[in-house]
Order: sequence, then C-alpha cells, then structure tokens
Amino acid sequence: MFQPPAVTLFDAVTSTIAAVSYLAVGLAAIARAPRDERARVFLAVALTSAVAYAGPGLQYWKGIPIISRPVVVPTLVATAIGGVALFHFAFVFPWRRPWLRRHREWVMAAYLVAPMGVLWLAWLAPPSLDALEVPYMLALLAVGVPLMALAGVVMPLAGLLVLYKTCLRVRDLKIEAARVSTLGVFVSQLAGGILAVLVAPLVHIIVPSGPWAPILAGAMFGFGILMPLAFAAGVWKYGVLTLDVESLPGQ
Repeated sequence: MFQPPAVTLFDAVTSTIAAVSYLAVGLAAIARAPRDERARVFLAVALTSAVAYAGPGLQYWKGIPIISRPVVVPTLVATAIGGVALFHFAFVFPWRRPWLRRHREWVMAAYLVAPMGVLWLAWLAPPSLDALEVPYMLALLAVGVPLMALAGVVMPLAGLLVLYKTCLRVRDLKIEAARVSTLGVFVSQLAGGILAVLVAPLVHIIVPSGPWAPILAGAMFGFGILMPLAFAAGVWKYGVLTLDVESLPGQ
C-alpha cells in the first residue's frame, strides 16, 4: 500500500508562500498590462503553479492527502497546462520568437490536448491500484506516457533552450531591461527542474531522514519562487513590458 508522503509545517508554509507569490505577481502584471501577451501567459503559469503548490498545505492543514483523487487530478491537469504555458512563456518573453508566429496553432492545440488527455485518463482510472486492468494500462502507455514526455520533458527542455539563447542575446546586446529578469527565470527553471527531477528522488531514497531533506526543500522553494520574483523585478523595476514584444533584436 502507498502511504501519503509526510508533509511538514515548513513544506506547507513554503508551498503556500510560493502559490501566493505566483498569484500576486500574475494578477498584478495582468492588471498593469492586460493586453500584453507576456503578462497573459505569465498569469497562466502563475495559476497552474498555484494549483501545483496547493497540495502540501491541503494535506497539512486540511488533512487531504496529496495522493488523493481531489488533489492528484487538479495537480496533474495544472502540471500539463503549466508545461505548455512555460514553453509558451519562453517564446514570448521578453520578445515573441518567429517560431511562435508561424506555429501558434500548435501551442493553442497543446493547451487543449494536454488537459483533455489527463482528464480522460482520470475519468477512466480505477478506484484503487488493486483494480488496475490491462486496458487502462494500455491507455496509460498510449496516452499518458507520450503526454508526460511532451508536457513534462520535451516542452520544458525546449523552453529552457530558448531562454538560454535569450540570456546570451540580451547579455551580448546589453539590454538591461531584459537581462536580470530573463536570467532569473532561466535559473529558476533550470535549477528547480534539476532538483525536482534528479536530486529530490535520490535524496528521498538514499537519505530519507536527516538534514538533507529540509535543505533540499529549502533549495527547491528558493529556486521555485525565483521565477515570480524575477518577472516582478522585470516588470516593475526594469520595465521589461515596455519592450516591443514584436521587436526581437537581430531579426
């Protein structure tokens, strides 16, 4: 039997702070520039991130296990949409890339297909692991695995590559309005992804107790909250939204 993962007060508090930070920055940015695609896409990132961060607080304060259906399904849907939104954000921040102009319909389709696939699998899911049958396992292989690979691996890696190239471009061109915020977003996604995907599982398997678990949780919180802080600095301190989204330097 699978047991719900232990959630500490630190986990609940830091996750709640991260969720509130994303929402506050996202809503404030869209209020400041409601027609700006960068603000709109960041709001999508903020909303999905807030849902994903809600689990620890719900378990700690409300007693709703992280692995329960009311938490798992919204989290998976938010993760699927969030993967697409992060990819989209990388292609519009701080300028819209030519690829997105040519293939916008692909991204819009991904916004629909990703959550629909998750909801379909959730609707078909048996009430317990003991009730798993071959048809559902085949559906997971046919739909779930490709969906996870697309929204959880391919699109985030592609977005990171675009952000990295943007960091190099704004550094070389000395565009101060974009340099700090773009670098902050890139570091947040790169370091946070490495910690969540590679380091965290190893720590929980090799040294499940001791100081490493809270140290890892603190590092993940720091890198996770770096993205909304970097975007906020770009908007309110460096004026990144004043840059023409269509004027990609060097194009």
